[in-house]
Amino acid sequence: MFETIITFPFVQIANGLRYLSLLSGLGNIFAIILYTAFCLLPMILFVIQWAKHRLSYTDAILPLTTILLFIAMYQLINPALLNTVIVTKALPSITIYSLICTYLILKLIQLFQGKSIEKLCQYLSILLWVVNILLAYSAIFSATVTFTQSIQALRLANSGNDGGLGLTYLFLFLGMIVEIIQVIATIVVVLFSIGLVRHFGRDLYSEEALMSANKLSYICKISLIVTVLSTMVFNLLQYAFASQLRKISSNINIPILSLVFVLAVLVFSQIISTGKALKDDNDSII
Repeated sequence: MFETIITFPFVQIANGLRYLSLLSGLGNIFAIILYTAFCLLPMILFVIQWAKHRLSYTDAILPLTTILLFIAMYQLINPALLNTVIVTKALPSITIYSLICTYLILKLIQLFQGKSIEKLCQYLSILLWVVNILLAYSAIFSATVTFTQSIQALRLANSGNDGGLGLTYLFLFLGMIVEIIQVIATIVVVLFSIGLVRHFGRDLYSEEALMSANKLSYICKISLIVTVLSTMVFNLLQYAFASQLRKISSNINIPILSLVFVLAVLVFSQIISTGKALKDDNDSII
């Protein structure tokens, strides 16, 4: 499934072009025209940027992407050119996406520079919503694909001897639940972070911003506690029933980044509280 997602749309376009080129001589001409037009898309964007006098060092990636597209798409159209031992269809697609992601990230960095706090908060809110969408997808993926694959792998490994797998199935399900709980806890933290960012954009030292920061620090602590406790309880249960399980998946969860985030939020809360107190004093003097 990963390979299907990561190769989209390059493999699908290559298959369509190969089919078109094999239809007839005229179809082959159309395939060459479409192949050239598709590969030149980054270069066309480069020319547009140049015409508008908006070129930057980041745009140097665009001609490189066009060159890579010509090579990678030609290989995908003619799979025999790929070394099937080393190279899969995913590798050209991953390489292309690597350049595209690099270009987009560098462009975003340029976009952020020199913007007001209100504008930066708007951008940050959008990125946090994107993070939440990815987290939701991760939870759904864990609840469906990963869990199903684990069940299938367990059955294959115990074919002909599938008696007594009920408890192992139960623990696979519990492991999935633990992962989903941790993802949901992170989603809640991100949602409260979006609220805090929104208040930051309006007024950094407002009462609402201070209350939102305090709420977020509390939610972060609860989320961290839930994460480490759920992992600990699951590991203890696996250890207790280890002799009856056919598959064990233990892990040590050391949420350093979560700890740093909690500490950062607490620091921000203190900064906002101190800044608000100073602002109130200045307002009262004026």
